[in-house]
Formats: sequence, C-alpha cells, structure tokens
Amino acid sequence: MPPVTPIQPYRSLAALAAFFLALLSAGAQDAPHRALPPLPPPLGVPKPGPATDAPYAPQPILPGGVVVTLYPPGSPYLKMDRVREPEVYNMSQTVPGRINSIVNIHNPSIEVHTVDRGINTGAAVILAAGGGHNTLNVGSEAADFVPFFYNYGVNTIILRNRLRRDGYNPQTDEVNDALQSIRLVRAYAKEWNIDPNKIGIMGFSAGAELAAPSAVLFPEFDKRTATPATLWPASPPAPISSASSTPAPRPSPATAPRRPFPATSLPPSSPAAAPATASTPSGPSNTSPPCWPSAFPISKCTSMAPAAIPATPSPMAAT
Repeated sequence: MPPVTPIQPYRSLAALAAFFLALLSAGAQDAPHRALPPLPPPLGVPKPGPATDAPYAPQPILPGGVVVTLYPPGSPYLKMDRVREPEVYNMSQTVPGRINSIVNIHNPSIEVHTVDRGINTGAAVILAAGGGHNTLNVGSEAADFVPFFYNYGVNTIILRNRLRRDGYNPQTDEVNDALQSIRLVRAYAKEWNIDPNKIGIMGFSAGAELAAPSAVLFPEFDKRTATPATLWPASPPAPISSASSTPAPRPSPATAPRRPFPATSLPPSSPAAAPATASTPSGPSNTSPPCWPSAFPISKCTSMAPAAIPATPSPMAAT
C-alpha cells in the first residue's frame, strides 16, 4: 500500500464540500420562491414648508439644523409680493431624501449646525453654494460638508441666498444676503458657542462671487446699515448709475422704525457700527449693474478696471 501524502485528505474534503453544495443548489432550484415583502418608503424625506399668509418659513435641509431668516417681515430687502412663496426642492432621483438644489428662494436664511462641546474649536464657516445664480446646489456644495467640518470641530452654516433666476441681482441682493449672514452668526455667537473672530465664508463657483466681496465689504456694510443696538439692516444703499459716478439721491426717511432682533444684540467683540440713515423701503434693486461706492473707487460700474478693484481674497476668507 503506497504511503498517504498530506495533500490527499484536503482533496477529499474539497470533494465532499462540493458534493453538499451541489445538493443544496439542487434543492434551492426545486423549492418554490417566496415573494419578498415590499420595501417600505423612505422616511424623513425633507420637503418645503407650506404657503401661508405669513412670510415663508424655510425648513432645515439636514436633521437638527437651526434655521434663522436673514431679514424680519416687512424688510425693504425683501420682495413683499413674493416672500410668501414656498421654496422648490430639486430632489435626487437615486438617493431618497437628498436635496440636490433649491430654487424660488424669496425669504433667505441660514441653517446652523454646531459641533459637540468637547471638539468645538469655536470656528465657524458659512457655506455659500454655487449654481450659476440659477440654482442653489446645497447638496454637494453645502450639506455634504457639514459632517466633514464636524470632524474638525468647525461649526457650519448653510447660506440659503436668493438667486438671479428669481429676479434678484447677484451684485446687490445676493451679496447683501451673504453680508447679513455674517452679522447673524456674530450676533448669535454666544448662543452657538462660536468665536466671533473665527467666522469664515467659503463659496463654490457662483457662491465664491458672494464670499469674496463679503470678506472685503463687511466692515463697511456693518457700519452703514445698522446701529450697534439693532441687527436688521436699513434700506439698501442707493446704487451708482452706469452713466455717472454721482450716487443717486436717497429717498426720504422711512416712517416706520427698524425692528430690533429679538432677545439679542451684537456681541461686544463686534466692530463698532455708526448709525445709519433709514430710507423708504424700495425692494431689491434690479438695475444693472449697481455697485458699492464706498468700497469700489471707480467711476463706472460697467467698466471695473482691475487696478481700481481691491485685491480679491480667497473664497474662504475670515471675516
């Protein structure tokens, strides 16, 4: 009898396993298939709020988001004839519950997501999504970055600004939304455990066109549009005509006083602001192209020479 080599037992075991697998496969083919129960629908899918007689109340994009509107009801920065319209969500066709983009934004807002106290660095970044000023791509250019920054102890704020496709001017209305978002975050810095000196803004594509001027213009905006005791800005500044360097005359003072923000004020570390002259509400400006006379020393807004424009900061610039 020839000696048994060590490899023969393994060959026997492999043959035995293949035999049992063949038996199981044959039984599975002969047995009738049981119908699977239907899958349940996805839960927690975000949807816009309802249309009411009051200004539209923006809903959170992600669970746990704190949504604060940028302007009070009746603000001259808002279009009173459209502020009640609900936003329109463009949902993903393959990922249930994912908002790809938002349009029809008439009551702009911020959505705040804070981090745990143990990892909180005090820093915060405002996310200005892109979309060519035609859509606000809050999915890939805002919501996806909330967990990313969370891991680094950075609080995130999703800016939901108005869009050109809905009748707003990117150079004034959208930039005003970005500037006001900085003021809101600074005003609530204590409540959200944010250092008011560690607030940055990061823009994607069209959002970068809001982040860059915000970093340059915020001190002037803060001084010109509000007093230290109020958070809400007064009427928008009068634009400069494209045919003249002389600012347009301001309307008569408004009869209604500005409404202070409820139960808060600008933190002591915020820069001092000079009182501003209130103006008659006139709604967002759609003239093309308005500019900021105090910040851009140019004679015509239609021909912005590079030498006359202040140096543009990076899209993520601390304010």
